[in-house]
Amino acid sequence: MWIVIRNYCVYCVVILGMFACGMNKSNGSSATSNLNGSVVRASIIQKLKELDHKPVEERIALYKKLKKEAPDAYNFENEDEITMYGYGFLWADKFDEAFAIFQLIVEQFGSANSYDSLAEAYLKKGNRDAALANYEKSLAMNPDNFNAEDQITLIKHPEIKPLTPAEKFDKKHTTEAYKADLDQLAKSLVKIHPNVFKFTSQKSLLIL
Repeated sequence: MWIVIRNYCVYCVVILGMFACGMNKSNGSSATSNLNGSVVRASIIQKLKELDHKPVEERIALYKKLKKEAPDAYNFENEDEITMYGYGFLWADKFDEAFAIFQLIVEQFGSANSYDSLAEAYLKKGNRDAALANYEKSLAMNPDNFNAEDQITLIKHPEIKPLTPAEKFDKKHTTEAYKADLDQLAKSLVKIHPNVFKFTSQKSLLIL
């Protein structure tokens, strides 16, 4: 979950930076173009949010319809953005909507993160067996998913007291672990925007 939040924050920073550099809307299209003429597809989640007053089933049907009929008009590849859309419902205790969105993400992406999110939704709904199965699938796909590992332990051994956020914060990590995390963050940033370090000096990169 925290990986998703971090990646989504990076995505938001990059998008804001792109708008700051200047992006012009193309006439009659949901896609936009930047100063270099590159096409930037519109957010499918923003489109769905316009219909938040409608049943979640209708929004999911629209998602699939637009993906089939207008795949180049909207960005359907941003798993983190749609995951955060689902968590918005989960945090608002709208479990049925969150559950439907997470099922869509599993169907569309089938990633370790998607199964982790679906597992959390099952856990919120009180279905511990289904939550366990999805956490185990997520962990099998990504052995570094420590959240899934922790949740599996707590589901199998409810007598274990989980760490508080403060205790987790105080846990010490090696310098190598911090460097590895920063490296992963940088790679995610470059994946979203290949030229993000264009104006960064070599000296600054060496310091990092």
